[in-house]
Amino acid sequence: MSVNREFAHISFHQTLEQPAPVHVALPDLIGGFSLAIDLAEGKPLRHAQSISFLADHVAQALCIGGSERDALYYAALLHDIGVSSQNQLCPLCQVFEEEGKLDSVTSLIDADQALHRRWERWDGSGPLALRGQAIPLVARILAVAVAAERVGGEHRDFWNWRTRVEDYFQRDTGVFDPAIVAALKALLRDRAFCLDLFAFSQGRVVDRFRPEETITLAGGTMHLLGKAFARFIDVKTPFTADHSRNVADWSRRIAGAMALPEARKHQIYLAGLLHDLGKIAIPKAILEKAGPLTAKEFDLVRNHPYYTACILNQIPALETIALWASAHHERLDGSGYFLGITGEMLPMEARIIAVADVYEALAADRPYRKGLETAAIQGMLKEMAYRRHLDADVVEALDGLLGGQCC
Repeated sequence: MSVNREFAHISFHQTLEQPAPVHVALPDLIGGFSLAIDLAEGKPLRHAQSISFLADHVAQALCIGGSERDALYYAALLHDIGVSSQNQLCPLCQVFEEEGKLDSVTSLIDADQALHRRWERWDGSGPLALRGQAIPLVARILAVAVAAERVGGEHRDFWNWRTRVEDYFQRDTGVFDPAIVAALKALLRDRAFCLDLFAFSQGRVVDRFRPEETITLAGGTMHLLGKAFARFIDVKTPFTADHSRNVADWSRRIAGAMALPEARKHQIYLAGLLHDLGKIAIPKAILEKAGPLTAKEFDLVRNHPYYTACILNQIPALETIALWASAHHERLDGSGYFLGITGEMLPMEARIIAVADVYEALAADRPYRKGLETAAIQGMLKEMAYRRHLDADVVEALDGLLGGQCC
């Protein structure tokens, strides 16, 4: 076994030996997802964290705390969540409408509302004609922070960044809450704030403001957030509109057919929802290409499970789920990607998601072909099992489910 494969073997099995966590820190979860949003938008990594830095310090300067501070923390990290959607609808709102709201986490509900109110203008000329104090405070602060980061620009030379921001807010009156703009301008003359503004330690500074909230891994809030981000992944292109949710559903069904415990089935379902999270970093033109990919394009596609792992590894409680989700293109004979590891290193959960992913991909319409018939897919899956690309037991379990479905 090569050094790299031996390292991967140890890493996989060390992760699997750890007891499954019961709770996940909500700030970790939202922080990981914010990294995915930055990748989707082609923004500099930690762009959302910079928005959070600005917004949280303005809130502190204005002596704002409690639930409003918590909502602001989440809203800043998620502020671009609706931008990549085909129809510009926020994935959180879509899931809330379909399945109900997160009654146990009011700060996320308030954050979601702020995301949709940050386009309002202080003078009442915004989309909903909300004026002044009628605009939620969190939305008003978020609007100033987003504008400052946008106007300041990506080039992090302090003097020019500050000059651009101050000039912009000096000219553009009527749009923003004057008290919030004044608070930001005062911060731009504060030595400690300015030193932290572009510092490598900015993440540690933002951590001072993180809420102390946890949710249960098997609870309804995690389920809804998982579905929201599956929708965020899939709406990047209409050709994968339901892919992640379908993979999650089939993964759970296969796990049930193989008599896995209920808790494990739920974890597999979450891993299925999030397995393609890294695909948001792949150019849309490649995902929607109406024909075979070039070798160079396919090399880019091969990166997406790596990005899935990078994003989910930001969330310590999802370490095992990250392992399963990012291994869905690995193959038992070592011919898969991104690690190219072999069967003895692949847990059953990853094998289940791999089979569900292949089945759903073949059954769905793509830009270059229509979805295949079930019988044809079953034949292809059995051939892949014979060649030791997929696990034969998992393929057999899916075959039984498809047989029952046909009857």
